[in-house]
Amino acid sequence: AANTITSKVIQFPIAFSASPVVQVSPNAGVPNYLTCSYSSSATELTIHMTRINATATWLSWFAVGISA
Repeated sequence: AANTITSKVIQFPIAFSASPVVQVSPNAGVPNYLTCSYSSSATELTIHMTRINATATWLSWFAVGISA
């Protein structure tokens, strides 16, 4: 929905020994109309996204670290 913060929590299948290095990339057909932020811990990644319109958007992410 437009102008609404949408959040998603992703549980890592295997815990890291510390917060991993994370890359998050939003993808949409219309550029520059969204904001995206994230936070991570050793066990999960939380992504927050806001769009100013209702264009479909998807996120690509990966996390690299040492397993616990």
